[in-house]
Amino acid sequence: MCLLPTHKNAFIATQDIHCYKVLTNHNSILLTPFQSEVIVFKNGIAIQETDNFGYGSSGKIFEGIHSYQKHFDLLYGRFYYSIIPKGTQYYIGDIDDLVSLKLIIFKNRFRYWKYKIFHK
Repeated sequence: MCLLPTHKNAFIATQDIHCYKVLTNHNSILLTPFQSEVIVFKNGIAIQETDNFGYGSSGKIFEGIHSYQKHFDLLYGRFYYSIIPKGTQYYIGDIDDLVSLKLIIFKNRFRYWKYKIFHK
């Protein structure tokens, strides 16, 4: 997945940002839909972290932790309520998507969406 940022520089969250992480269920294992990274929950939460964003020559951001500002009608999977914590660097994309260096995902707060993945 990649994000086309709406601004040149990353923002720093001045408060927790509420968002949604899309995960798919494969044989009772929750995975990220594009890179098939296994998400492990402890005490009902999972924390994803990375050190840096990965930039492509086209200006798109290819590496980072992707999420969405709202339920996006053209995706499939479960939308898990998540938070980009205060103080975390993040970008806003052109389709209400986000990419950040840290994301907290809540296991028991999700909605199922049945549409196909939208690739821009």
